[in-house]
Amino acid sequence: MKKHLLGWFILVALLSFVIAGCGDDNATGNNDGNVPAELTGAWTFSSVTLDGSAQDLAEFFEWDASAVSAQVIISADFTQEYRELNNQNYVLWYDGGTFSIDGQNLTMIDTSQEGQTIDPDTTFSGTWEVNGNQATLIMSMDGSTIEITLTSVADVPDELLGTWTFQTITVDGTTTDIADIFEWDSTTVSSHIIIYADYTTRYEELDSDNSVVFYDKELFVINENSLTITAVSENGSPIEHQYAFSGSWSISGNQLTLSTSEEGHTIVFTLSK
Repeated sequence: MKKHLLGWFILVALLSFVIAGCGDDNATGNNDGNVPAELTGAWTFSSVTLDGSAQDLAEFFEWDASAVSAQVIISADFTQEYRELNNQNYVLWYDGGTFSIDGQNLTMIDTSQEGQTIDPDTTFSGTWEVNGNQATLIMSMDGSTIEITLTSVADVPDELLGTWTFQTITVDGTTTDIADIFEWDSTTVSSHIIIYADYTTRYEELDSDNSVVFYDKELFVINENSLTITAVSENGSPIEHQYAFSGSWSISGNQLTLSTSEEGHTIVFTLSK
């Protein structure tokens, strides 16, 4: 585990509790074998108390020194991912695993950190309750009670999901060669980005036969029309986190426009479905 103190272990456990606790006040878990739709999505940590006393989130969970917030992403396939973010929503740290729901009890198994499988897996359990768009997670350990409140984050807009092919790039209004900007391999003729509902993307470069010659995995944070993307792996291998994009997005018809500013320059990407 990245964190070695009790607080971190509690955190990850509670991350999974959020899964079970967000949504319908009368939720009874996945008795039909599915994760309730209202439980899926992203949730932000709002507060934590230890035996009723308010704690500082960053200190309690030993966040990365630059982190200002944390989220957990809950998916319908019984997987979860925890992320720590800086003030620009850049992902500083992430780990993931699986979870199961049994009524108001939830168990989570942590299976990876920073894209690397961990051994042995770590299992957590606790209880949950919900109220509107907030989940309250409660766990007892070593005679102490930890209570965490999380707040739901808006889902990824349906119109943003899917595969978007890069068409043009302009820098300060001047059209620039896509191959130069992305430093394409000599065999690459096009590239696209696939945006998923679990707040991940996959960037791919293709040759003339439409075979993928390069790809990376990216994590993104969306807040209304702002978008921040962090690259965390290349061709299946974890890498040191890299800035990929931070700016605004808009859609008109089948065209997606991404705009950002870098070192005083305005860069606009146009993509289409």
